[in-house]
Amino acid sequence: MKRRKLAGYLALSCLCSAMLSAGCTLQNNNNHVLPSEGQIVIPNGQGNNGDKKGTDSWKFPLEYGKQVPAYYESSDVEVQKKNLSAQAAGRIRSFASESSAEIFPEVQGNYLYSPASLYMALELCGSLTYEDSASDLMELLGVKDREELLAQGNTLIRTLSSDEEGNLLKIGNSAWIDRDWIPAISQAGYEKLDKSAAALGTDIYREILLEQSTRDKINSWISDRTNGLIKEMPVEPEKDTAMILFNTLYFDKHWARTIKENEVVKAEFYPAGTDSAVEIDRIEYSMEAHPFVKTEHAVSSAAMYQDGSYIIFIKPASDQALEAAMTEDLSEVINAYARHSFTQPEDRWVVQFGIPLVDYETKIEDLDKVISKMGVSSVFQAGTFSDIGPELYVSNIAQDCRIIVDREGTKAAAVTEMTLAGAILMEEPEIIDMRLDHEYGYVIMSKDDIPLFIGAVRDPG
Repeated sequence: MKRRKLAGYLALSCLCSAMLSAGCTLQNNNNHVLPSEGQIVIPNGQGNNGDKKGTDSWKFPLEYGKQVPAYYESSDVEVQKKNLSAQAAGRIRSFASESSAEIFPEVQGNYLYSPASLYMALELCGSLTYEDSASDLMELLGVKDREELLAQGNTLIRTLSSDEEGNLLKIGNSAWIDRDWIPAISQAGYEKLDKSAAALGTDIYREILLEQSTRDKINSWISDRTNGLIKEMPVEPEKDTAMILFNTLYFDKHWARTIKENEVVKAEFYPAGTDSAVEIDRIEYSMEAHPFVKTEHAVSSAAMYQDGSYIIFIKPASDQALEAAMTEDLSEVINAYARHSFTQPEDRWVVQFGIPLVDYETKIEDLDKVISKMGVSSVFQAGTFSDIGPELYVSNIAQDCRIIVDREGTKAAAVTEMTLAGAILMEEPEIIDMRLDHEYGYVIMSKDDIPLFIGAVRDPG
């Protein structure tokens, strides 16, 4: 992973959020008091554990796990307080398929990527840019300015979040600011941090980032927000690190269909690049009149979770077709499910599922190259974040994801990290064979048809 000076990090599930009041007093109303440059004020005069004013770390006064409040009226922006608009959801789906198609060919072995986490991390990035310096990023995200970006980010969090047992989706954000970097933040920078925190909900800490105790705190924060699925930050800070921003996304959903004990069976799976089978545990059942989608290189069908979210399994037509299915066909598959464009309703069919039980983790570095290919260049140029720090720019984006599929359902987590550096039915039933015994792909979708995770299994063992 490349390194440039003054690295800071942003990471997400998960999510576009901001470095809040790295020095601003926040109150539970709209009266925000900004400090002079370099001053640190603990919100409400309290530290993270009720410590007295003056401690070196604090938490944004929003209890974790609660829904992010409506974006406060700091301007004339009318906040979306209902579900994400169809237009915004469509943009995120396009972003998901396009970015994953760029990433998939570069990842060897099992694959897992969270487009939702990266998208929200980019929203945070855009919220901190200087004036109109990141118009290409705004265009990619489909917003006209920073205020619309914050409103959209707030709506996305509120739309996706849920906290019921068996139906859990948590989004967390935190900003870790090095003590020596604080004086570089201008008053305009504080205002951006303040707005980002108010809209997206961010835990704020001021620490000596190179100390092992700080790394331990960061890892504890990540582990807590991902329920232990991810235990460490993807990349540790270096000597010139100024800020580290983390975005976490944690998904824990139970199957809509109760999986009986005898439906978990032993089966064969042929890992990619081999002719020999290995024995795996697999969930097997059949569904009559169940939707499926056929594309040029694959057949796809979805298994449902209790809340209406779902996982699309993508079975390539041959051993050599997985890359084409996960790149050329991915957008068609995602949009077919979002639009309910399945096989003609007068047809009849039976989908025979064979879902491997898996537990694996994927780390992806150099996501900045993907964003560059998608038409964004400004955030990688010095001066884009001049209110936050002189000559600051994005030097690298990385992500760490983990997934567990078992008899109960699916757990998945993502951490996205952004480094900021600076120079300072037929008559006879048709059997749709979804018994996954060779490499396959999948997409986990929210009930609002937002692609949360995209992955592929080449060897479930």
